[in-house]
Amino acid sequence: ANLPYIRHPVVVMFSERYKKFSVLPLSLKIFFAWIIFQVHFGVNSGASRFALENQAVNEATFRCPDELGWKPQRVPIVPSDGSISRTRETTLPVKELTKSLRKTGYDVMPSDDAGRFVCNYVYYHSLRFAEQHGIKSLFVHVPLFSTVDEEVQIHFVASLVEALASLN
Repeated sequence: ANLPYIRHPVVVMFSERYKKFSVLPLSLKIFFAWIIFQVHFGVNSGASRFALENQAVNEATFRCPDELGWKPQRVPIVPSDGSISRTRETTLPVKELTKSLRKTGYDVMPSDDAGRFVCNYVYYHSLRFAEQHGIKSLFVHVPLFSTVDEEVQIHFVASLVEALASLN
């Protein structure tokens, strides 16, 4: 499916009744007043299960160029944060979330390695932003749809959102 590039903050809502997601645009002012969690998803083509990422590393080492042709090697994502060994961790209880999702039947694990490509890059910036603004961030690696069916993944996301909501 071709998905539009989203240039503005949105809320993604899952309709249990219609079994589909809706994307609702928000103004920046409303968005930042309302945001509690940032949840990011990335595909790990070698994965057979879901992975909730505990941390990101201040290192960009891309095995292939990104969409703009950038291919950094052992470069700090945020130079002012120090060395490439610097990590940032989510403040969310990843082990608790993992247990909760396993109880509902999903094959999910905690992970300490978001890679060094775009997923780690996005997560590092997100964790930094979350720390600066007092919100929470999580990155989830998902398998290919050929490994775990799209329908299962949609329900996993809905269960994850419910688990996150139950934390507050």
